[in-house]
Amino acid sequence: MSTSNNLLEPIAIVGIACEFAGDIHCASDLWYALKHSQDVGSAVPRDRLDLESYCAHMLNKDNDGQLRQKLIRRGYFLSNNQWDMFEPSFFGLSDAEAGSIDPCHRLLMLKFVHLLDDAGYSMEKMHGSKTSVHIGQFSTDHAITSFRMAPEHRSRFHGPNSLLYNAAARLSYHFNLQGPNVSLDVACSSSLEAVHLAVQSLRTKEADMAICGGVNAVYSPESLLWSSILGAVSPDGQSRSFSVDANGYAKGDGLGLLLLKRLSDAERDNDRIYCVLRDVLSNHDGSVDKNSIAVPSAAGQTRLLNDIYKRADFDPRRIFYVEAHGTGTPIGDPIEANCLGQFFNRSCFDPPLLIGSIKSNLGHTEGTAGIAGLIKIAMCMHHRSIPPNMHFTSLNPNIEAQRYNLHVVQHSVPFPVGNATDSIAMGINSFGIGGNNAHAIVEEYHPSKTSAMNRSENDMESKQYFIFIFSSELHKHKIV
Repeated sequence: MSTSNNLLEPIAIVGIACEFAGDIHCASDLWYALKHSQDVGSAVPRDRLDLESYCAHMLNKDNDGQLRQKLIRRGYFLSNNQWDMFEPSFFGLSDAEAGSIDPCHRLLMLKFVHLLDDAGYSMEKMHGSKTSVHIGQFSTDHAITSFRMAPEHRSRFHGPNSLLYNAAARLSYHFNLQGPNVSLDVACSSSLEAVHLAVQSLRTKEADMAICGGVNAVYSPESLLWSSILGAVSPDGQSRSFSVDANGYAKGDGLGLLLLKRLSDAERDNDRIYCVLRDVLSNHDGSVDKNSIAVPSAAGQTRLLNDIYKRADFDPRRIFYVEAHGTGTPIGDPIEANCLGQFFNRSCFDPPLLIGSIKSNLGHTEGTAGIAGLIKIAMCMHHRSIPPNMHFTSLNPNIEAQRYNLHVVQHSVPFPVGNATDSIAMGINSFGIGGNNAHAIVEEYHPSKTSAMNRSENDMESKQYFIFIFSSELHKHKIV
């Protein structure tokens, strides 16, 4: 294999763990909610925060009612049971230190154990391994609430345990993972950017395995008030991706983790492979076509699509579906959809480009959004079907769907039946409010002849070993 091919070796997803609103504890739970279009949203839990009480002094001066109308009252929140599953002693922590750790980081530690279980790996196998960890986190609610505490109530742990670096560092420390370690915040594209870095660490052989993902939690009144004032959040707490009545995104809690390996290594080790990452790439908008840092840029998104499909030498006509960023904002949705339409350029004689967004199901989990969409794609590959978008009435009129042959998925779409070697390919977008863009090309996995031969040889070796051991036992006990 050439050096250039080595640099772009496909990467296998061999393990998945997640936690989302609606008591979604694993990828199977997530698929059930997606398939059945379950609305897992709820009102902001009063035992979590009371936003109106927090900003009562502002509401008293809100004569025109504008602020009250913007206040967030609904979203997608993990239940108390989902947050309270952590057992400090399992991780060698005292109750006092565990209480000072960001709930997001406690949940990461817990779900890492679930990730290994899903992949069929033991903690002993991971111990001391050259495994990289890349975690995206946008929410800072724990730091906000910790620094709000009176000094006499803070323990010596609160300062260091309130900072972002712990997101990845805790996993590497507690499980003795010795590869590269990065916690990152590029806003809402953080977790797909984490995947990008994880893929790089595998391709450059800095790591033999890679953990990547993101986590998000919404529980401080400060962050909810800031989001309300921003004006990009839906007051009624529903993300209506690409719909004419879209009025902003719904905030949501969530966590997603993936275990990645080089495809050749995963095949060699007989791992279960959900799907394959053909490539992941990111860029920044710069300032082209932008009058504000928070405004998405069609130029930046188009540049990214051109770069990744050219670098991967991947035919865009093979893309069956794009899991879009699709926040449900009246401005962002048309920019993204039309950018996809222009790039993939499907005529009325071509198969349509299908688009959708998991944000219509789970809300916008911000730093977790990209990994949530990627887990959805992995489940689509596994079940060979695309679940419907929720909360969609009719298309935003600024989206040129007819011109570009774009279709928002509104009902379950089975994969086309073709040759056994034909693989479905999908794309995924994730954008950050600061201008960071990420895109991944994901392909259905079909075992190669080489991997099939390796498995047959391994199976034969196992059978021969079993026959040898069985015969030895028979002779030892003089049964033969």
